Amino acid sequence: YKFEEAQKIITARLSSIYSDIQSGNPQTYASITLGNLKSITVNVIGEAFTPGTYVLPATATAFNALYLSGGPNILGSFRDIRVIREGKVFKTLDVFDYLINGNSEVNCSLSDGDVILIPTYEYRVKIGGETKREGIFEAKKGETLGDLLKYAGGFKEDAYKSRVELY
Repeated sequence: YKFEEAQKIITARLSSIYSDIQSGNPQTYASITLGNLKSITVNVIGEAFTPGTYVLPATATAFNALYLSGGPNILGSFRDIRVIREGKVFKTLDVFDYLINGNSEVNCSLSDGDVILIPTYEYRVKIGGETKREGIFEAKKGETLGDLLKYAGGFKEDAYKSRVELY
């Protein structure tokens, strides 16, 4: 169970004994807290700056493990990081979706024995000129020039938008 689920179950069972717990003006209260958290072991493999085995608190997320491992190295993908649980891909992380769009659902909780695989990138595009962010961006198959410009923060206000050169 997750902690929140466990709290609800414990409170429900206690309220069957102490009916006052769930009344509008209770005289009996239940406070459920979590003491010592166990640790989990996670392996970060592939194109990480520091691949290896990491011991993390049970509340750790994939981003915590990526941070500890230094994240993807120069060859690593930011768009196709895989959390492998019990031999199967549990979740695929697209770090750009978090960094550019703020989508926190990209991240996930880890379990003991999870493996985080950082594969090599597939496509990279260099964006320069009058964009807010210049640099090399990883592209996914099927993305458009508009998607790539979004990663670059869009055009600067003085950019000449009627002509764009692609190489």
